[in-house]
Amino acid sequence: ITERMSDVQARLVDAEQTVTDYKIKNHLYNVENQISTLISSASSLESELYNTERTVKASQGSLKAVKKTLAKQPEYRETQTTIERNPLIEDYKTQLLSLELTLAKLLTERTTEHPDVKTQMSQIAAVKAKITNEIEKTFSSQNINRNSYYDELISTYYNTEIDTIKNIAIKKIALRQISKKNAKLKILTMKDRELTRLSKEMDNLRTTYTSLFSNFEA
Repeated sequence: ITERMSDVQARLVDAEQTVTDYKIKNHLYNVENQISTLISSASSLESELYNTERTVKASQGSLKAVKKTLAKQPEYRETQTTIERNPLIEDYKTQLLSLELTLAKLLTERTTEHPDVKTQMSQIAAVKAKITNEIEKTFSSQNINRNSYYDELISTYYNTEIDTIKNIAIKKIALRQISKKNAKLKILTMKDRELTRLSKEMDNLRTTYTSLFSNFEA
């Protein structure tokens, strides 16, 4: 029985070390809490994504309504077509989406006071100003009578479109984050299963050793 005890004790020491090493290697300090935190974080992102999708849908509806109103005005049809086919404006929109994506990602890691965030926001403001200026240049080049009401509609249209671009960027970042959280959750769950298996082996050896020790003393 002494030989048997020595063998089980050696295996138990190895098993305990294996469990400890596995926890350290995989950063498993409190698996239940880690899983709970990931689930909670993913849930919050899902809620944010839902709200953003609703905002995007509402913005797209507003854009459609304003554009429909503008389309009824003959003096604005040519200008609207010119704006929509302007490659410079389209390029600015592409730049804006890229900048908004970067900003949305930065804001998941840093505060609005961080220098990188401030720089990104300044670049976004600059591109927005370029879009506005280009639209104004297009209007100025057309021989039409300016109407404050429809000028306001045009302004509303492109401001809403810019906001839509921003929200699309936020949506894309949220989707990426949700995907990453779910991937981490899947990996963590697999690691937890392996830890459970190793811990069970360790506990079985401990139970066996305790039983042998009790018999030895008896």
